[in-house]
Amino acid sequence: MRILLLALFLLPLIAVERIAPPTAPQPSKNQGRAGTYQVPTTIGAYNYYVCVPASSDGTTPFGLHLFFHGQNGQGGAKHFGGWQKLFLESHRLIGINMEYTDGDNGKDTEGKVKAAQEAIAQVTADYKIVQRGAVASFSGGGLPHGLMTEQFAKTRSAQWPFCHSTLYSSNFFRDPTSAVPMSWCITIGTEEWALADLGRTAVTRAGELYQATVKGGTPDIRFVMTRKGHTIPGEDVSASEKTFALSDLAFGAFLYAPDFAEKELRTIVEQANRQQPSAAGVALAKLLAKPTLDAAVKTKGEALQTQITKRLDHIAAALATLPTEDPVLATYYGPVLLAQLKGDAREKDLKTTLVGALKTKEAQATLAAHAELAKHWIALFGGGSNQGIVPDKRALADSLAPHLPATSRAGANLADIIAAGK
Repeated sequence: MRILLLALFLLPLIAVERIAPPTAPQPSKNQGRAGTYQVPTTIGAYNYYVCVPASSDGTTPFGLHLFFHGQNGQGGAKHFGGWQKLFLESHRLIGINMEYTDGDNGKDTEGKVKAAQEAIAQVTADYKIVQRGAVASFSGGGLPHGLMTEQFAKTRSAQWPFCHSTLYSSNFFRDPTSAVPMSWCITIGTEEWALADLGRTAVTRAGELYQATVKGGTPDIRFVMTRKGHTIPGEDVSASEKTFALSDLAFGAFLYAPDFAEKELRTIVEQANRQQPSAAGVALAKLLAKPTLDAAVKTKGEALQTQITKRLDHIAAALATLPTEDPVLATYYGPVLLAQLKGDAREKDLKTTLVGALKTKEAQATLAAHAELAKHWIALFGGGSNQGIVPDKRALADSLAPHLPATSRAGANLADIIAAGK
């Protein structure tokens, strides 16, 4: 089956709709504070813990990692061990763990979401935060996670700065396809499958995401299935972290605008954060070439140029490896990342390589296999009731596996399902 590659030539930008945010709070007494600490909210008996990575020096901007604990899981809110190293330190994120002292996510869920919004706003006021990051939940934490997704995730904004979402064995009952483009990681274990119907919920949410790929929805879906019980093992966090990296590059902001408030730099920074770093770099180079440019602005502009150049290098590196690692993600992220490189000296060669790689028989077979996997996803599990692939779909799974590289999202997903079901 021939897969159309028209999108690669159109090179569309995925627009980020912006809405007027609510009035931001003033910085608190915790502004710039290091370490891990607890903060009360103004809503109910709801608190949150903040974890600032040791690498924070007050000058580098960070994104956010927000976590909703499970039923009666408030006692663990002070601990960030699961993602402190893999997410917070590795990806420059400040952690927020919600602490709902009543332990019941099903009670006053709307109030719990308001408390999470208050936490996001206050941490954003207290640190250099840019619109990028990850949101996650475990078990019953999926209730506020899902409601917040439904209420705020239709646009990327100060209220929803995230580009990655993780459902760790989560009671997430909302439609994930209504969210702004982002990556998803869904984890489930065979030993917890029947608990609160978690298995069916995980399969259904992944199925909705897979079905949406037919109409251009994100194929950046990691479905981690093991034989675990009702826990969050390190391997699940690791899988989520690996999924986050590419969507962060494609959709996340990377410059802290208040650091570049000068009128000569302000528009350039806005352009770069709108996923147009190459165009911003060109404009900056022209500015720096002006002999009459103020010395202080030039110094700051040169620092900005270093950050933009580094970003472009990361984008080019991702484009160079993506077609062989994951042809499906290459068809989705390729146009997005190439658009960010528009005008860069590497754009033409990377585009040629990408288009050529996706025309190969192997890549076409991968794209066709992915389409079949998406079509039959829920049926593989007998509608979600089966802890693994049902007998009459095993032949289909076995036929698809050789065409889905182990380095691809879909290949890893299918390998997990087959292994866990044995």
